[in-house]
Amino acid sequence: MAVQEASEASDFTPDDFHNISFRDHRLQGHRDVLHKMETLISGGRILDIGCGAGDFLSLAQEAGWDVHGLDVSKPLVEFCQKRLTSAEIHQGTLHEARFPADYFDAVCLNSVLEHAYDPSGLLREISRILKERGVLFICVPNEESLVSKIGDLYFRLRGSSYTTRLSPLHSPFHVFGFSPRTLQRMVERNGLTVIETQVTPGQNDFPSDGTWTERLERRWRGAFVALGGWLGMGQALSMWVRKGTSYDTVCFGDQWDDWHNRRQKLMHTLASQGHVRKVLYIERPLTAFSFLKYLLGKTDAATASRWKRVFRRGWFYQEGSIYIWTPLKLLPFLPWSRLRRLQERLAWILERPTIRRLMKRHQFKDVILFITHPFGTSKWAGQFGERLLCYDVNEDFSAFPGLSPSIQEWLREEDRGLTSAADQIFASAACVYDEKRRQHPRVALLPNGVDLNAFAKTGPDGMAEELRSIPRPRVGYVGRLTPRMNFGLLRPILHNRPEWSFVFIGDVSPGVSEVEELRKLPNAYFLGPRPYEQLPRYLAGFDVCLSLYRDTALNKTGSCTKIYLYLAAGKPVVSTPCAEADTFHDVVSIVPEDPERLEKAIAEAMSESGSQRAQGRRHAVALHTWQSRADEIARCLRIAPRTSSFDIVMYLPQYSSWSNFHRRPMIEHLARALQLSGGRLLCVERPICPWTTPWKHEQKFQRWLKEPSLHALAENLFMLTPMVWAHDALAAFVPGGLALNRVLLSRQIKRALITSKFCSPLRISWIQHPYQKNCLGLAGEYRKVYECYDLYERNPQQTGFENRLNAWLGKAVVDEVDLIFVNSERLLWRYRERHPRVFPLYAAADTECFGSQNKAPIELEINALPRPWIGFAGSINEQMDLDLLCHAADRWPGASFMLIGPINGRRAFRTSLGLNRLLSKPNVRYLGEKPYEDLPSYLQRMNVLLMPFRVMEYTHHTFFNKVFQYLALGKPVVSTAMHESLRLKDLLYVAHDQDSFVKLIDTAMKEQDPAQVERRRAFARENNWNRRIEGCLQALAGKEAAGVR
Repeated sequence: MAVQEASEASDFTPDDFHNISFRDHRLQGHRDVLHKMETLISGGRILDIGCGAGDFLSLAQEAGWDVHGLDVSKPLVEFCQKRLTSAEIHQGTLHEARFPADYFDAVCLNSVLEHAYDPSGLLREISRILKERGVLFICVPNEESLVSKIGDLYFRLRGSSYTTRLSPLHSPFHVFGFSPRTLQRMVERNGLTVIETQVTPGQNDFPSDGTWTERLERRWRGAFVALGGWLGMGQALSMWVRKGTSYDTVCFGDQWDDWHNRRQKLMHTLASQGHVRKVLYIERPLTAFSFLKYLLGKTDAATASRWKRVFRRGWFYQEGSIYIWTPLKLLPFLPWSRLRRLQERLAWILERPTIRRLMKRHQFKDVILFITHPFGTSKWAGQFGERLLCYDVNEDFSAFPGLSPSIQEWLREEDRGLTSAADQIFASAACVYDEKRRQHPRVALLPNGVDLNAFAKTGPDGMAEELRSIPRPRVGYVGRLTPRMNFGLLRPILHNRPEWSFVFIGDVSPGVSEVEELRKLPNAYFLGPRPYEQLPRYLAGFDVCLSLYRDTALNKTGSCTKIYLYLAAGKPVVSTPCAEADTFHDVVSIVPEDPERLEKAIAEAMSESGSQRAQGRRHAVALHTWQSRADEIARCLRIAPRTSSFDIVMYLPQYSSWSNFHRRPMIEHLARALQLSGGRLLCVERPICPWTTPWKHEQKFQRWLKEPSLHALAENLFMLTPMVWAHDALAAFVPGGLALNRVLLSRQIKRALITSKFCSPLRISWIQHPYQKNCLGLAGEYRKVYECYDLYERNPQQTGFENRLNAWLGKAVVDEVDLIFVNSERLLWRYRERHPRVFPLYAAADTECFGSQNKAPIELEINALPRPWIGFAGSINEQMDLDLLCHAADRWPGASFMLIGPINGRRAFRTSLGLNRLLSKPNVRYLGEKPYEDLPSYLQRMNVLLMPFRVMEYTHHTFFNKVFQYLALGKPVVSTAMHESLRLKDLLYVAHDQDSFVKLIDTAMKEQDPAQVERRRAFARENNWNRRIEGCLQALAGKEAAGVR
């Protein structure tokens, strides 16, 4: 069925549309959207859904886009076709347009999604027609805006419709409302990645005329619009989305203010191009000692600029999707090894929780850790649950002059640690690339880049005014003036060529005596540092550009950016030998460190004429843009082998413990699968409490007193029995009680992780019940998993209050976890409407125990009972239909009905008349609980096996594990008409009432079909625990879970 993308607004005419849509305001908004879109993708084919009168398409066409429009309004489409004759305008819905897959580079969905009757279907179709890395813009009203909340209450009290007064055009026809969270979930559920979300104030669209009450309402609404914008609760919700996988990045770099440097450019380009969603950029720390020097005016210009920025913007601030944090240390870098280790340890203790708190506050998930220097950064490997660790080797820091041998060795040790821990290494120079290739299997050469458009567009007319007073010819240098440069080469040239003007742009590092000598000469001009965005205007005024690196080991491993800037501006470049100069030897004049030859090369460069050579230089760096470098990083991240070993901390529900561990074959199979990749599994029992456990669970408490709380059940499988001061139900009534429990649990779990040698950075916290929400976050996990077995808010074994509490906790758990596993098809339907990552993890057959047909027979107490034998194995509780079993026992008086398993319902059930009536039947035998490994011996001797559960909402949402045990034995099974049983009706006998249940038992008794027996066993073999765990690990690794029936 076709999906309607718009509601009754399709009847508006073009005149109506222009008159009541605030066209001037909308045009400016269209310009802003188009400008932002061009920063994310460089042109191509664009589709505007709900194009209206074609204002946005007209602007896009003027900018060079191949424009396509779509609208359901026939008058608007006809108007738009006359206005834009070369554009393709379609009338109807997006599904009716039938665009080919991967067709558009960009799609605009401005004020449309709230009118769609199936917004998820609309986004799914957009994902199909959008190219990989294509961009989608969405703008909808924000249902969590301050105006919406207050206005809705006000107009409801007045007895009038609030929505009809929000906007004369759109609001009467809104079908769905969105908040930032709900819109993001819907987007991610349809295979798209959110790049950026913005909430803006919007506009006051109440009519300016009307009664005095309406005019007063307009004034009040304007005030709330402004207040909502200031509080971040504005009316307009905008979201930029990209098709394809994206990550969040934590980057350890130097100061963010150095905008022309490699680290900052890479992070900014990765974020702006949508390769990563968000970046947490952690600068090199400031120190209290540098603050004292700043107050005394004795610090360098870069540090002073950082302190000014901290005072102006704070220690943590945001620029778009990039978050910058400046740590603080007490003392500067210490040369003594013991003090340095102590200082690094203190920094780790203080900075680690701060970084994790920032990541949690800003919802960093699927993190890539990007380390760009070895100054004490190897300790961060594996601390943030990162998917990948990338090490960007920009230069050999141990080769910096003035470092003591101990510090040089420390830097080499840090470099070795990062090299061994990294999943991907990027090298900026060829010599570093060759060295790292001998040490690591995944190394990519990634030289520096340039903003080609910014530097190529500025011509001589755009030259900086400051240069006009400096006589030509001008020889220019851009960059920091450091001892790495050989400025002594220029002194004789400045003496010999007084008509040449030498212009230096950049700050001067301390200790560069050659610069002080040059300052005394009349034709040397030191302009100081200039903003990065103004550099193209200065380069436009240069006639020749210089790069004067010394021939040192440090400069051979380093990679500079200035040559890229010079070539992008089309200027002649004269350089001493370095890596970048060798790369562009065809367009760069390379001379040795000799003043005479350098002077001759500068003169030859000045004599050059014509624009063809300048165009050739720009062409030489056309493939070396920062955008291409970001694309290369993204390509390497896509193919890099992510860490595959998971460490899982699984919190068991109250009915699972060390003593009945054999009842959970899934845990044993999960531990085996983890062992193949080096992962470990820690199972945490429900904590014991000294106040209630001794009398309620005496055996468990005695075991805890006599034995250690941590048990090694296998090489990589451990069981922990923690203790808390009080169970959560009691602790919740004591101020700080739950927090104290979390502290106690956290310490015991972390101690167990250290003892058990859990070392994988991919640690997962796995809960199995809503009441375990308090356990999330205790293990320092990078991913939280919720395994939902049942519909806990409809559990017949619990009271109404407990079910309501489970419903409330369940909603909170769904909001917090990263991934959900469910045990039935109905649970899958239910949770996929509430969470973007829900996978099936149904029960399975333990074929090792139940599938073997060669088990040695054991002597059973049932051998003397009359046949036929009709059996049930499992927990006996409120889920069972006791009346049904009584009816079957009465109709089959000559058969033996055998019940195997514990009676674990509530006390009212255990003492109920129905249970007593059933057990008092002469042909009903309660055999009690049997060892797990003996169950096949009992069940394979039965003639018929039963699933006599009550048909209700709870059992409809449950896939009972026993059906796989039964089918693995090939036995005929009679079941009530639960949802999962109906799905297996080809293998089971499914009854809809008591009479048909009895008749089907008779039919099952007479079954003589070996092929049906084999089909049951084949189904069990196909759906065994190994298959289930394989799909589970795929889902944990970010892939789709394996298909299951």
